[in-house]
Amino acid sequence: MLLKDSDIFELKEEDTEEYKSSQQLLVFEFIDGNLAKSKTKPEYKGQVRVPVYKPESMKKLITKRDKKFSNSIREFLSKCETMNISDPWKYLTKRAQSYVPKKIEFSDPVDDMVKSSLNKSENENEHRISIIDFLEELKKSKIYHDQISSDGEFYIPEREASFEELPFELSPQLAYALDQTKHIKKFYSHQAEALTELSAGKHVIVTTSTSSGKSLIYQVPIKSVLFKN
Repeated sequence: MLLKDSDIFELKEEDTEEYKSSQQLLVFEFIDGNLAKSKTKPEYKGQVRVPVYKPESMKKLITKRDKKFSNSIREFLSKCETMNISDPWKYLTKRAQSYVPKKIEFSDPVDDMVKSSLNKSENENEHRISIIDFLEELKKSKIYHDQISSDGEFYIPEREASFEELPFELSPQLAYALDQTKHIKKFYSHQAEALTELSAGKHVIVTTSTSSGKSLIYQVPIKSVLFKN
């Protein structure tokens, strides 16, 4: 907001560390009034025209708000007296908490994923529900209304996993990280084959079913380079 001639208020700078480090901004928009305003002249095409309010209009609006605020305070104190509230300030503070915006704490999704992996039990897979059981439970839920058509299900028979050894050794740091975060001590045959070709400097295209460990195939070489450097 820009003011002509002279500002009628002055912003106070905050010196707290929390204020300086915060990247969040709380914006108040007052919509109780119709201020006379003009707009700045743009210096180039596409520049945003900023509204400029006249001091006279601002003073009138502030006076109006001050009167409205004073009336609200008197009504509130009268209400507190009727309700036998001995401490109006404490009562008001308590009620205001639900309206005060809370600072949003953001977290790195990658860090959250790693922490989640570290907290998982090694025996997690033993307790994981099968897809078939999951679908049966879904059909019993309130949100299910025959979304899966009668011919929309087909099952691929399970087969025993095939593992292969790598013809080269991973760095101790990478091997430890795979073991601690994902409990990976050996690689599936398609992973080992792809990693072997990549280590030889060849281009690789991997096509396997969902959740078969394709991402690990490109992640391992990247991590290997990072650990070496």
